[in-house]
Amino acid sequence: MPDASSQQLAYRALLRLVLNLKSIPYRTEWLSYPSIEPTFKSLGVKPTGTKLMDGTPRYTCPAITDPTSPTPTRVSDSFDIAVYLEDAYPSASGPKLFPEGTMEEQVEFMKLFEETATKAAGTLIMPETSASLFPECAEWFERSRQAVFGSPLSALCPQGSAKRTEILANLHQYLDKIAEIYDSNTEGGGEYFYGKDVTYADVFVVAHFLFWKAIPCGREGADIGTVWNWVEERNGGKWKRMLERFEPFLQDH
Repeated sequence: MPDASSQQLAYRALLRLVLNLKSIPYRTEWLSYPSIEPTFKSLGVKPTGTKLMDGTPRYTCPAITDPTSPTPTRVSDSFDIAVYLEDAYPSASGPKLFPEGTMEEQVEFMKLFEETATKAAGTLIMPETSASLFPECAEWFERSRQAVFGSPLSALCPQGSAKRTEILANLHQYLDKIAEIYDSNTEGGGEYFYGKDVTYADVFVVAHFLFWKAIPCGREGADIGTVWNWVEERNGGKWKRMLERFEPFLQDH
């Protein structure tokens, strides 16, 4: 896992929630941002993509080592880990995260969420992230992200700018669309993505909300504290209720 700062929530929340929902025992080991790549290379953990700036392998948290398999199994990427855990621990308690026939639908939904709500919220949060990191990681974060965006993070959506106002308005619209998708699940009363119980898509959404809740963010004339403060009461309080349902599964091990 990344260093124990607010930014860790973007990476660890999905896996932590899955493990706790399934009651699978685990132990967390923390890594600083600069140490992720060399540590994973030494362990044989596969990269999860390529770096935008130069196309070299990109290593991201979380990753797991499962010592219960005949030979220690190492898996990276939150989605791949969840699929692995569902297959490797079929008798684990908790909800089935990928009910039969829902995998493709869940993947399409998560792609939509990432391309809309996550992108908008991330643009608001990114300039504030360095302040939440340990000092030794803040400089690395700023430098690596500036290489990706081609400008200082502070220029992404300055306080009081028309761009920032537009992004905030877009985020509302994106969440309205996500709410429509949830409301179409009449069997679950509009509270779950599919059926009457939690699926991986729900965990995915909640993990992002936790990140939005962790990083300070504001706008001139109306301090919203965090992006979460600005959205938690949207859509009839649907997102606030959703996060509250997951509170029993937020503990670390």
